[in-house]
Amino acid sequence: MGGIDQVDVACRELLLAASSAIEKYNLYLEESKKKAEAEQSDKKRKAVSDQIEELKKKNARLQQDIRSLETSADMLLTKVETKHAIKYM
Repeated sequence: MGGIDQVDVACRELLLAASSAIEKYNLYLEESKKKAEAEQSDKKRKAVSDQIEELKKKNARLQQDIRSLETSADMLLTKVETKHAIKYM
């Protein structure tokens, strides 16, 4: 056992294996980065979509409130006109 001093660092097979391992690791890092970016993008898209849905629901509630208030105002106006004989032109 010669230890670390006996390793032939000029060995072609060893250099190929090391460069291959480095290349695989770099590919893994790139894929991990792309996956993280895609997940981040999906989260942003989901948040925007949820916000749009919430605004649509809020708009629908407001439209319903508007219709209800208009109906109520019309009924009160009719009641006032009949009760007090007020005429609007």
